[in-house]
Amino acid sequence: MAEFIGRIWHQIFSRSLGTSPMETVIFLALPVFFVAWLVLSNQRRVRLEKNRLKTAWEQKWKSCIRKFEISPGETALLEELSVYLENPDQKYILLVNNHLFDSCLRHHLKNGGTGDELARSILLKAGLKPVSEELKGITFMRRSAQRKRVDVEAVISHAEVGAEAETVRLFDLSSHGASVEKPAGAFTAGEDLKLEFTYGKHRYSITAEVVRVSENGSRLHLLFHRMKDSETHSA
Repeated sequence: MAEFIGRIWHQIFSRSLGTSPMETVIFLALPVFFVAWLVLSNQRRVRLEKNRLKTAWEQKWKSCIRKFEISPGETALLEELSVYLENPDQKYILLVNNHLFDSCLRHHLKNGGTGDELARSILLKAGLKPVSEELKGITFMRRSAQRKRVDVEAVISHAEVGAEAETVRLFDLSSHGASVEKPAGAFTAGEDLKLEFTYGKHRYSITAEVVRVSENGSRLHLLFHRMKDSETHSA
Protein backbone atom coordinates (compact mmCIF):
# COMPACT_ATOMS: atom_id res chain seq x y z
CA MET A 1 0.00 0.00 0.00
CA ALA A 2 2.81 2.44 0.94
CA GLU A 3 4.64 1.57 -2.28
CA PHE A 4 1.50 2.22 -4.32
CA ILE A 5 0.94 5.63 -2.71
CA GLY A 6 4.61 6.45 -3.27
CA ARG A 7 4.27 5.75 -6.99
CA ILE A 8 1.20 7.96 -7.16
CA TRP A 9 3.01 10.91 -5.58
CA HIS A 10 6.01 10.34 -7.89
CA GLN A 11 3.68 10.53 -10.88
CA ILE A 12 2.10 13.68 -9.49
CA PHE A 13 5.38 15.54 -9.13
CA SER A 14 6.81 14.25 -12.41
CA ARG A 15 3.73 15.37 -14.34
CA SER A 16 2.97 18.62 -12.57
CA LEU A 17 5.33 20.75 -14.69
CA GLY A 18 3.99 19.51 -18.03
CA THR A 19 0.24 19.39 -17.41
CA SER A 20 -2.58 21.87 -17.10
CA PRO A 21 -3.97 22.87 -13.65
CA MET A 22 -7.16 20.89 -14.33
CA GLU A 23 -5.24 17.72 -15.15
CA THR A 24 -3.17 18.19 -12.01
CA VAL A 25 -6.29 18.59 -9.85
CA ILE A 26 -7.86 15.45 -11.35
CA PHE A 27 -4.66 13.49 -10.88
CA LEU A 28 -4.39 14.69 -7.25
CA ALA A 29 -8.00 13.68 -6.59
CA LEU A 30 -7.50 10.08 -7.73
CA PRO A 31 -5.53 8.84 -4.69
CA VAL A 32 -7.89 10.73 -2.35
CA PHE A 33 -10.91 8.99 -3.87
CA PHE A 34 -9.10 5.66 -3.75
CA VAL A 35 -8.29 5.99 -0.04
CA ALA A 36 -11.85 7.15 0.71
CA TRP A 37 -13.20 4.12 -1.17
CA LEU A 38 -11.01 1.79 0.91
CA VAL A 39 -12.17 3.39 4.17
CA LEU A 40 -15.86 3.25 3.22
CA SER A 41 -15.56 -0.32 1.98
CA ASN A 42 -13.97 -1.40 5.25
CA GLN A 43 -16.66 0.39 7.28
CA ARG A 44 -19.36 -1.33 5.23
CA ARG A 45 -17.70 -4.72 5.72
CA VAL A 46 -17.52 -4.18 9.49
CA ARG A 47 -21.15 -3.02 9.59
CA LEU A 48 -22.33 -6.05 7.60
CA GLU A 49 -20.40 -8.40 9.87
CA LYS A 50 -21.94 -6.82 12.98
CA ASN A 51 -25.42 -7.15 11.48
CA ARG A 52 -24.71 -10.77 10.54
CA LEU A 53 -23.62 -11.60 14.09
CA LYS A 54 -26.57 -9.75 15.61
CA THR A 55 -28.98 -11.69 13.38
CA ALA A 56 -27.30 -14.99 14.28
CA TRP A 57 -27.51 -14.20 18.01
CA GLU A 58 -31.18 -13.25 17.69
CA GLN A 59 -31.92 -16.54 15.91
CA LYS A 60 -30.14 -18.47 18.69
CA TRP A 61 -32.15 -16.52 21.27
CA LYS A 62 -35.46 -17.37 19.60
CA SER A 63 -34.38 -20.98 19.20
CA CYS A 64 -33.61 -21.25 22.94
CA ILE A 65 -36.92 -19.60 23.84
CA ARG A 66 -38.74 -22.23 21.77
CA LYS A 67 -36.58 -25.14 22.90
CA PHE A 68 -36.99 -24.49 26.62
CA GLU A 69 -40.57 -23.17 26.31
CA ILE A 70 -39.72 -19.90 28.05
CA SER A 71 -42.83 -17.91 28.97
CA PRO A 72 -43.26 -14.15 28.30
CA GLY A 73 -42.61 -13.36 31.98
CA GLU A 74 -39.43 -15.43 32.00
CA THR A 75 -38.35 -13.79 28.75
CA ALA A 76 -38.76 -10.36 30.36
CA LEU A 77 -36.55 -11.43 33.29
CA LEU A 78 -33.87 -12.71 30.93
CA GLU A 79 -33.99 -9.37 29.08
CA GLU A 80 -33.34 -7.63 32.40
CA LEU A 81 -30.45 -9.97 33.19
CA SER A 82 -28.88 -9.41 29.76
CA VAL A 83 -27.98 -5.80 30.62
CA TYR A 84 -25.22 -7.22 32.83
CA LEU A 85 -23.62 -9.04 29.91
CA GLU A 86 -20.65 -7.49 28.14
CA ASN A 87 -22.70 -7.77 24.94
CA PRO A 88 -26.47 -7.76 25.67
CA ASP A 89 -27.17 -8.94 22.11
CA GLN A 90 -25.78 -12.33 23.17
CA LYS A 91 -28.59 -12.83 25.68
CA TYR A 92 -29.22 -16.37 24.42
CA ILE A 93 -26.10 -17.42 26.32
CA LEU A 94 -27.98 -16.95 29.62
CA LEU A 95 -29.91 -20.12 28.80
CA VAL A 96 -26.84 -22.25 28.10
CA ASN A 97 -24.14 -20.95 30.44
CA ASN A 98 -24.45 -21.66 34.17
CA HIS A 99 -21.83 -19.13 35.22
CA LEU A 100 -23.21 -16.20 33.24
CA PHE A 101 -26.80 -16.83 34.33
CA ASP A 102 -25.62 -17.09 37.94
CA SER A 103 -23.54 -13.92 37.78
CA CYS A 104 -26.21 -11.81 36.05
CA LEU A 105 -28.92 -13.01 38.43
CA ARG A 106 -26.78 -12.15 41.47
CA HIS A 107 -26.20 -8.63 40.13
CA HIS A 108 -29.91 -8.29 39.37
CA LEU A 109 -30.97 -9.31 42.88
CA LYS A 110 -28.21 -7.23 44.50
CA ASN A 111 -29.51 -4.14 42.68
CA GLY A 112 -33.02 -4.62 44.01
CA GLY A 113 -34.39 -6.75 41.18
CA THR A 114 -37.04 -9.40 41.75
CA GLY A 115 -38.07 -12.60 40.02
CA ASP A 116 -37.14 -15.55 42.23
CA GLU A 117 -40.08 -17.64 41.03
CA LEU A 118 -39.34 -16.88 37.38
CA ALA A 119 -35.65 -17.67 37.94
CA ARG A 120 -36.59 -21.02 39.46
CA SER A 121 -38.71 -21.84 36.43
CA ILE A 122 -35.93 -20.85 34.00
CA LEU A 123 -33.41 -22.98 35.88
CA LEU A 124 -35.82 -25.87 35.77
CA LYS A 125 -36.60 -25.64 32.07
CA ALA A 126 -33.05 -24.99 30.84
CA GLY A 127 -31.40 -27.49 33.19
CA LEU A 128 -29.10 -24.86 34.69
CA LYS A 129 -27.57 -25.15 38.17
CA PRO A 130 -26.54 -22.03 40.11
CA VAL A 131 -22.80 -21.88 40.74
CA SER A 132 -22.73 -19.60 43.78
CA GLU A 133 -23.87 -20.82 47.18
CA GLU A 134 -26.23 -17.86 47.65
CA LEU A 135 -28.33 -18.92 44.67
CA LYS A 136 -28.36 -22.66 45.20
CA GLY A 137 -31.45 -22.28 47.37
CA ILE A 138 -33.62 -21.56 44.34
CA THR A 139 -32.75 -24.74 42.45
CA PHE A 140 -35.21 -27.47 41.63
CA MET A 141 -34.45 -31.10 40.96
CA ARG A 142 -34.23 -31.40 37.19
CA ARG A 143 -35.86 -34.81 37.07
CA SER A 144 -39.11 -33.36 38.45
CA ALA A 145 -39.50 -31.45 35.18
CA GLN A 146 -38.72 -34.29 32.79
CA ARG A 147 -41.42 -34.61 30.20
CA LYS A 148 -43.11 -37.93 29.48
CA ARG A 149 -44.28 -38.71 25.98
CA VAL A 150 -47.95 -39.62 26.13
CA ASP A 151 -50.84 -39.97 23.74
CA VAL A 152 -54.09 -39.61 25.62
CA GLU A 153 -57.37 -37.85 25.09
CA ALA A 154 -57.92 -34.53 26.86
CA VAL A 155 -60.64 -31.90 27.06
CA ILE A 156 -59.66 -28.27 26.64
CA SER A 157 -61.59 -25.04 27.08
CA HIS A 158 -61.07 -21.38 27.84
CA ALA A 159 -60.70 -20.69 31.55
CA GLU A 160 -64.01 -18.80 31.86
CA VAL A 161 -66.87 -20.65 33.52
CA GLY A 162 -69.21 -22.18 30.97
CA ALA A 163 -66.74 -21.98 28.06
CA GLU A 164 -67.28 -24.53 25.29
CA ALA A 165 -64.93 -27.53 25.58
CA GLU A 166 -63.21 -29.47 22.80
CA THR A 167 -61.51 -32.87 22.73
CA VAL A 168 -57.81 -32.91 21.77
CA ARG A 169 -54.74 -35.17 22.04
CA LEU A 170 -52.25 -34.71 24.89
CA PHE A 171 -48.71 -35.31 23.56
CA ASP A 172 -46.36 -34.87 26.52
CA LEU A 173 -46.63 -34.15 30.21
CA SER A 174 -44.45 -32.98 33.12
CA SER A 175 -44.99 -31.60 36.59
CA HIS A 176 -45.05 -28.02 35.27
CA GLY A 177 -46.50 -28.19 31.77
CA ALA A 178 -47.69 -30.11 28.74
CA SER A 179 -48.20 -29.86 25.01
CA VAL A 180 -51.54 -30.59 23.39
CA GLU A 181 -53.20 -30.52 20.01
CA LYS A 182 -54.51 -27.05 19.20
CA PRO A 183 -58.29 -27.13 18.69
CA ALA A 184 -60.10 -25.07 16.10
CA GLY A 185 -60.81 -22.35 18.67
CA ALA A 186 -58.61 -19.27 18.93
CA PHE A 187 -56.03 -20.10 21.57
CA THR A 188 -52.99 -17.81 21.51
CA ALA A 189 -49.90 -17.22 23.64
CA GLY A 190 -50.74 -15.57 26.94
CA GLU A 191 -54.28 -16.98 27.21
CA ASP A 192 -55.45 -19.02 30.19
CA LEU A 193 -57.28 -22.30 29.68
CA LYS A 194 -58.55 -25.39 31.46
CA LEU A 195 -57.26 -28.88 30.69
CA GLU A 196 -58.85 -32.13 31.88
CA PHE A 197 -57.55 -35.65 31.26
CA THR A 198 -57.07 -39.05 32.83
CA TYR A 199 -53.54 -40.37 33.31
CA GLY A 200 -52.83 -43.58 35.15
CA LYS A 201 -55.51 -44.00 37.80
CA HIS A 202 -56.16 -40.31 38.33
CA ARG A 203 -58.34 -37.67 36.73
CA TYR A 204 -56.68 -34.24 36.45
CA SER A 205 -58.27 -30.81 36.18
CA ILE A 206 -55.63 -28.15 35.53
CA THR A 207 -55.59 -24.45 34.69
CA ALA A 208 -52.68 -23.36 32.55
CA GLU A 209 -51.23 -20.56 30.45
CA VAL A 210 -50.50 -20.92 26.74
CA VAL A 211 -46.82 -20.00 26.47
CA ARG A 212 -46.27 -20.89 22.83
CA VAL A 213 -47.99 -22.15 19.67
CA SER A 214 -45.89 -24.35 17.37
CA GLU A 215 -46.08 -26.91 14.54
CA ASN A 216 -47.60 -24.38 12.15
CA GLY A 217 -50.30 -23.49 14.65
CA SER A 218 -51.31 -27.08 15.44
CA ARG A 219 -49.80 -27.49 18.92
CA LEU A 220 -50.14 -25.59 22.20
CA HIS A 221 -47.40 -25.53 24.84
CA LEU A 222 -48.83 -25.03 28.34
CA LEU A 223 -47.45 -23.92 31.70
CA PHE A 224 -49.62 -25.13 34.60
CA HIS A 225 -50.97 -22.67 37.16
CA ARG A 226 -51.87 -25.47 39.55
CA MET A 227 -52.68 -29.14 39.47
CA LYS A 228 -55.59 -30.79 41.27
CA ASP A 229 -56.02 -34.56 41.46
CA SER A 230 -59.57 -35.83 41.57
CA GLU A 231 -60.48 -38.93 43.45
CA THR A 232 -61.59 -40.63 40.26
CA HIS A 233 -59.75 -43.90 39.57
CA SER A 234 -59.76 -46.07 36.55
CA ALA A 235 -61.79 -49.23 36.72
